[in-house]
Amino acid sequence: MDKVKEARMFLQSLNNKEEISELIRDRVGEELNDFFFQQAAIYSKSTLGTDDPKIIRALAAFMLMGYLTRTHHERKEMSEKMLGGGDNKP
Repeated sequence: MDKVKEARMFLQSLNNKEEISELIRDRVGEELNDFFFQQAAIYSKSTLGTDDPKIIRALAAFMLMGYLTRTHHERKEMSEKMLGGGDNKP
């Protein structure tokens, strides 16, 4: 499947907010999810001057995506090193 089609399907799947919330809690846990929302609220208020819940949710989502992406790549690199995957250059 081409990457644009996959991305489109992924974005369409985000319409179910309850399913997304459950997925996030399953992957990072309640404590870490709450932490990212707290950090997003602090950043939103101090840097953007707003406490708009939509902005806070968007910031928290980007923080969570960044965290999940980073930890995924770290686990992948560790796995490749353990299996003798070479220098791991992109």
